[in-house]
Amino acid sequence: PAPSPDDIDGKATLRLRERGTDRVHVYEGWAWTEEKGDDDPEWMDDYVTRANVSKQGIEHR
Repeated sequence: PAPSPDDIDGKATLRLRERGTDRVHVYEGWAWTEEKGDDDPEWMDDYVTRANVSKQGIEHR
């Protein structure tokens, strides 16, 4: 993960095949580390990894 959302260098491409079909769902994902928020549980570490994905489309194979 990147040190902050502003420092994200690259994004990973994720491909998930839908079971029983020829469809492959394509996503772009990225992650970063930030300090724990006030509303996060106490048992969590002081720094947590946050992540986000964006769907790019569907491929047919």
